[in-house]
Amino acid sequence: MGKFVRKIRFLSEWHIGETESWLTDMAAQGLHLESFGKIFAHFERGEPEDVRYRVDYTNTEYVFTIAQREFYAASGWEYVCELGNMRIFRSPEALNAPEIHTDTAEQSFSLRKLWKYPIFALLLWGYTAVGFFFRRFSILEFVEGIIATSSIELGLSVWAIVLLVRELLFARRLVQDLREGRAIDHHADWKTRTRSQRIICIVLVALYVLYMAGILIPDARTMLRGVEALPDTGNNPLHLRLSDIETDPTLENKEFFRIRGVAHGSYVSYGWSLLSSEIITIEETGIIPGEKWSADGGYSTTSLQYEPGISVKLYRLRFPWLTYSVLEAFCEQYAEYMEEPLIEKTDYPDLDKLFVRSRERYSQQEVFASRGNDVVSVRYYGNKDMETVIEAVRNWMENL
Repeated sequence: MGKFVRKIRFLSEWHIGETESWLTDMAAQGLHLESFGKIFAHFERGEPEDVRYRVDYTNTEYVFTIAQREFYAASGWEYVCELGNMRIFRSPEALNAPEIHTDTAEQSFSLRKLWKYPIFALLLWGYTAVGFFFRRFSILEFVEGIIATSSIELGLSVWAIVLLVRELLFARRLVQDLREGRAIDHHADWKTRTRSQRIICIVLVALYVLYMAGILIPDARTMLRGVEALPDTGNNPLHLRLSDIETDPTLENKEFFRIRGVAHGSYVSYGWSLLSSEIITIEETGIIPGEKWSADGGYSTTSLQYEPGISVKLYRLRFPWLTYSVLEAFCEQYAEYMEEPLIEKTDYPDLDKLFVRSRERYSQQEVFASRGNDVVSVRYYGNKDMETVIEAVRNWMENL
């Protein structure tokens, strides 16, 4: 015997005749089965042999004892390996050993017990697919590409459901044939079956890899976008920085760091989608040494270290007709948690639209604005008033 060879299993557990025929042909090529896994079958290379393989299933998983192996061996069948309820045996063709199963009705009863596995998987994938239709998507998810990647997820789920249904129909036909006395074809055409399974697997794997890499359609999730620490100085015209509002020269930024792949501190992320040429997110937290939160900031004590922050989202949309819908979605994003009213400001002609909301007890100011194809959402936490925040947003958007 020589080295081991690993081959992908393209045949499901229901393709009993095809699996037996495949293993027999592999032995004729000098590849002799050693173990069987969920994805791979392991062979040991040796001399070609004319061998018959048989796949047997039991109603329950149990340890295949030495006594049971000896019982099969007495009939000419050598135990090879097992996987769950599956037992695989082989016998030299020249030995002409009697078949393991002679009662097809009993065999159909054993196989019927295995239906619970594909049915469970079918219910799981079905739940995933149905959940897509009951989920409420916002225009922001369309712009950021989340809906697109969710559609890919839906496509993969539907495809998996189709494959599972096909397997269940095949299993039903197999059990029905056995019940009616038609034995399994031990020389079934495995090449045609594996050819179609191989194409399906290649397509599924390619779609999954492209989806995870964000190549098909960019995803707005942080793990698939460029995330980097904010520079110490705000010299990028696309960035609205905390220093544009907090003008104290002693302002310091909190460091950028990650916990389990999630960005924290002061960082910027870049993305794009089919509907937006640029999607920029800025999260910045600062510290002004020696300064405390203001007394009217809603905090129980004014002795807390003053740590202002800003959260900025900029969409540079490709189509002007999207601007108001996106702006409206920004305004409504957290509206259900807000008691304070949203106010539209009309006395700023350099902005197309401007909405603001103040949460004084949380020292929070919110500004939502649009100018041309640019739409921004700005949430500021600190001691500065609304007019200061609006002025910073106006100056920034004027230079975009």
